[in-house]
Amino acid sequence: DEIGIWLTLTDREGVTRIGHSEFHNLAEPPAPPIVVLSATEAWEGGLVRRPDLLARGDELVMIYEAGPADAPVLGLARSTDGGHAFTRHPQPIATAASHASVVEWQGAIWIFAERTDQPGIWRGQLDEARLAVSWDAAPVISARPFVPDAFDGGWVGEPCARRVDSSTGSERLMVWFAGKTIDPERADPSVGVAVSEDGREFLRSPEDAAMLSAPARAPAVVVRDTASMMLFTDVYRGVDAIGVASHGDDWF
Repeated sequence: DEIGIWLTLTDREGVTRIGHSEFHNLAEPPAPPIVVLSATEAWEGGLVRRPDLLARGDELVMIYEAGPADAPVLGLARSTDGGHAFTRHPQPIATAASHASVVEWQGAIWIFAERTDQPGIWRGQLDEARLAVSWDAAPVISARPFVPDAFDGGWVGEPCARRVDSSTGSERLMVWFAGKTIDPERADPSVGVAVSEDGREFLRSPEDAAMLSAPARAPAVVVRDTASMMLFTDVYRGVDAIGVASHGDDWF
């Protein structure tokens, strides 16, 4: 089966756009990406990046980041042709937020993201009438400096939220995320996962270990019936590259 991916494209001048490509199989590189969204609104500041998509019937909902790195905002765009062309909402849906992921859970659309003024990974509900995000009072995933040798003792961020069916048939909400230790000698992030039965309380691995060791960050997970695939940012020959990791359903 073909797997569509949407990613940030950066040119030599530092201008970012959002592109679309497809995997036909993991033995071959993806097709050359085509641009599906460029910055055209003043509030986007000439920069759009870090898309995450939610399929709802025949429609794809894209949440993306825009604006400068020190004042990021979140935008929303929709596609009815499989993600080749998007129509954006004319205003941002959230300010002071970045690295967002979107998921549908119990009939509502939820955003998981970093917030520039507060640490941790935050959850917010998208009001579909106003197209605005209301954040919870506290983060749902925080760093754990109190846990010895935790991979996420110093920092957590870059979430990827997905609804999955467990091997027992129950629904779970899972958030993959990047974490850094409190050890300054180990600066590269790893990827871990937190699981929730109710969408509010998230549990991490009791072993306090990463599921994907450093250097790895910015996970993007494709959930499939028998085996899932994680795309992540790796370092290859000194530059950022997209890596791929796969696993069976015992992730869940």
